[in-house]
Amino acid sequence: MKNGIWVLFLALAGCGTSGAQFRSDEYQNRPTLDRGLMQVEEAVLSQESIDRLLTSRIQLPDRIKVAVYSFGHRSHHFEEAWGRGHARAIGFLQERKAIVDAFEKPLLTTGRFVEVTHVPSNLLTGRPSLQRIREAAALMQAHLLLVIETASELVTYHGNIFTKDEVEATAVIELFVLDVRTGAIPYADTHDATMSVKEIGEDWTIEQVQRRAERLATLKAVAAAADGLGAFFKP
Repeated sequence: MKNGIWVLFLALAGCGTSGAQFRSDEYQNRPTLDRGLMQVEEAVLSQESIDRLLTSRIQLPDRIKVAVYSFGHRSHHFEEAWGRGHARAIGFLQERKAIVDAFEKPLLTTGRFVEVTHVPSNLLTGRPSLQRIREAAALMQAHLLLVIETASELVTYHGNIFTKDEVEATAVIELFVLDVRTGAIPYADTHDATMSVKEIGEDWTIEQVQRRAERLATLKAVAAAADGLGAFFKP
């Protein structure tokens, strides 16, 4: 299944400005792709399927429902004062709604979307395959599936009696859009952002500064990704 997903990704994500291929006259004159090509969990794309993907176009409805699925958030933390880094799990549960909301406004303002929702975590277990997430989106009657994953790297600079502690956070978001009906991927992109946050009077621990920096950097990257996706779907 992995090989099939990556072939599909490379075939349709392309390079250069996102969406340029799909606005060309050549693309608009292709026959419409009218059925799914990923048939079973273990299957890979056949040569015939690849040929059809490269010579067909995706036709979306005028009014679109999109379901958002997140693979979660990964974080790497480096303590400058100790001279070494360590990975730690970050609970980003409180940011799930904020991330979905960030995509909602740019998409709804295009006039093409009627609903932006999320795939409930209890609908899938573990780290599901793309096919399983696609099936969940189909159960929700969503036309498009937006898959995202965020990550961040923090560097903490410990101050002294004259300077405040400071945390520099760099966040990245990777995302792609999948047409639920056909399994094709018309859009993929990556965005990053950096925030530098200093300790303030309300901070009792350095962990509060770190979480604030991580949150702000992540949501900044998400906002950039949402604007880019909204621009792709503008008429």
